[in-house]
Amino acid sequence: SRDLITMGSSGINAEYGEAGVHRVQRVPVNDTRIHTSTAVVLVTAKPDDIHVEINPEDLDITYTTARGPGGQFVNRIRSKCLMKHKPSGFETSSQVHRIAEQNMRECLKKIHHMLMRQELDLRLSQSEQSKKKQALHGDRSDKMRTYNFKADKIIDHRYKVSASGIIPYFSDPETFLSFHKEVSLAWQLQELSQLIEEL
Repeated sequence: SRDLITMGSSGINAEYGEAGVHRVQRVPVNDTRIHTSTAVVLVTAKPDDIHVEINPEDLDITYTTARGPGGQFVNRIRSKCLMKHKPSGFETSSQVHRIAEQNMRECLKKIHHMLMRQELDLRLSQSEQSKKKQALHGDRSDKMRTYNFKADKIIDHRYKVSASGIIPYFSDPETFLSFHKEVSLAWQLQELSQLIEEL
């Protein structure tokens, strides 16, 4: 297993085209038979720092008297804060401080943490679903590209694009980009064709 991190606004879109099962067919130097192996490429966006904004209008805030030790001040002054975030349904309370505003800020921190946890769980779930969709079953029947060293060919099975010259493909950036431009063009034509059929 290997991880590769790339940066750039258009990088993730290009890399999603590489997601799937890559098949390699080669003849080892000590054998005459073709050996086939596969590798599954998974592409996911790395989540940026999670930012959660809370709209004050989404908060239902009430104050009440606190309970427990603390003397008359705690029991008589409405310093305990009860907070509900209406869109998510998250609720919390705080009475650790003697001042209502400080308890309100404490509640706001808790709600913020809950929303961040929710967003993180959502992103992790989406990432796992994306991986499963890309990998399928990971067997050879799911192949999206074949690198056939004996025939000296690269074949993209999704869009029926093929090219000769495996060594230049892996060693020459221009050859590599030329092949992927053809794949990208074939993908765009396929998308356009589907769009026309839906009209």
